[in-house]
Amino acid sequence: HIFDRGYVVRDYNGTPIRLIGTLMDLTERKLAEQKVKDNEEKFRSIINGLNDIVTVIDTNGLIAYQNPSAYRVFGYTEDEMVGKSPFDFIHPEDIDFVKKELNEVFEKTNKGIPTLFRVICKDGSIVNLETTGINLTDNKSVGGVVIVGSDVTEKLKTETALRESEELHRKLLTTVPDLIIRTNLKGEIIFINEFTLSKFNFVPGEKILGKNMLSFVAEKDLPRAIENTRLMFEQPLGPKE
Repeated sequence: HIFDRGYVVRDYNGTPIRLIGTLMDLTERKLAEQKVKDNEEKFRSIINGLNDIVTVIDTNGLIAYQNPSAYRVFGYTEDEMVGKSPFDFIHPEDIDFVKKELNEVFEKTNKGIPTLFRVICKDGSIVNLETTGINLTDNKSVGGVVIVGSDVTEKLKTETALRESEELHRKLLTTVPDLIIRTNLKGEIIFINEFTLSKFNFVPGEKILGKNMLSFVAEKDLPRAIENTRLMFEQPLGPKE
């Protein structure tokens, strides 16, 4: 790549008598510019292909960029989000908390702990977003805070359902009129229901937990209990006395 410039020297009659010019080799400069352009294109392709939501918030607190995942998850168009405040889309009950967290990112005092909040989608549905932010306001190519978020709505629903199921299971085990004792692989008691405690007048459950189940078996029945325990690891057993 060559850059040239020059001018013609003329005599008093206006006749060209000399051409003065310079040539500059711009090859290295053009190669460097192309490398930067290629890197930016590669970075853009990676960001656009992520399932995570990537948002850039400029120093005025407005959305400067969002990758395609944001529009796919939230249902808004680019024109409906870029240039707007991110708080226009956040659930009212979460705004104050998120403002505090975002200010910490701008002030570079955020400890990197993920922030969980709700976003109101275009169709009125709610998305639970878990985000982390990094301050890149000093980077001329970015000039803002970069927020990377994941849609954890289904994950939270699953965790809630599991918690409720475990709570229901615990209540059933606690109140069912059957003898129920659960041990770990070492035979140490990790759960005993109230019916069992009341039936045998055991000491409070917290003093039983951690004790080996076989320590409560009568000495004459101990060999049979050990054998039954061994067989349980080999195949399911029915009721045993």
